[in-house]
Amino acid sequence: MGKLSDIQIKAWLKSQERFEGRSDGNGLYLCYRKEFSIPKWRFRYSYGGKARAMWIGSYGDLALAKARERARELSARVALSYDVAGEKQERKASTLAKIEKEKNARRVSDPALEY
Repeated sequence: MGKLSDIQIKAWLKSQERFEGRSDGNGLYLCYRKEFSIPKWRFRYSYGGKARAMWIGSYGDLALAKARERARELSARVALSYDVAGEKQERKASTLAKIEKEKNARRVSDPALEY
């Protein structure tokens, strides 16, 4: 059972109370900074003796129960020695590289168009 409740979160939203992080337990935090229009969920963990963190979604897209479920899944992967934030960064980098490669690829029709 987590420390946060939907009633608390809705009260913070209504009062526009801003904060850096409120812990729900199991590495799950709710962050509501001044630049955010809606609070965001953050998962914090330790990997290789270093503190790591990753965003897992916003409160509007991911309700408290779903955020807890996602944090349990991520925590289980970390327990199996996976760096979940590192994996996310690698997926993003490979996708961007693929898009850039396709954008810069020369096609057979390119010389004809240049001529």
